[in-house]
Amino acid sequence: YGAEDPDSLKKAIQTSIFISLVGGLFFSLAGIFFTGNMLRLLGTSKELMSVSLYLRIYFAGMTFTFLFNTGSAISKALGESKTPLYYLIVCCFANIVLDVLSVVISCPVSWLFTAVATASYYMYRRKCA
Repeated sequence: YGAEDPDSLKKAIQTSIFISLVGGLFFSLAGIFFTGNMLRLLGTSKELMSVSLYLRIYFAGMTFTFLFNTGSAISKALGESKTPLYYLIVCCFANIVLDVLSVVISCPVSWLFTAVATASYYMYRRKCA
């Protein structure tokens, strides 16, 4: 590629993935541990504070989002742009179906099911990248 230096390419890819992993873990852990504080700073009502678990689950999937986006960018830079798109399409439809199911079920913890569906979407999306 570019400079026709496979060693530099390998090093750049490894560095990108490492930075993505560290950044994703940082923001995931910060979101998980500081969700309550963030919601209080925003003046969130007590009724909504009870569903802060949704945000924690969402933040837990953030590492996978970082990794997918990095992997997708690397794939596109190397000339493979179709595969990440196909996985993204499949994951989006799976997320939509699981979200609709959680609303149709409308049980007391349907928001929890929606959060798990969203986090699963990001985890699967990363796995497929």
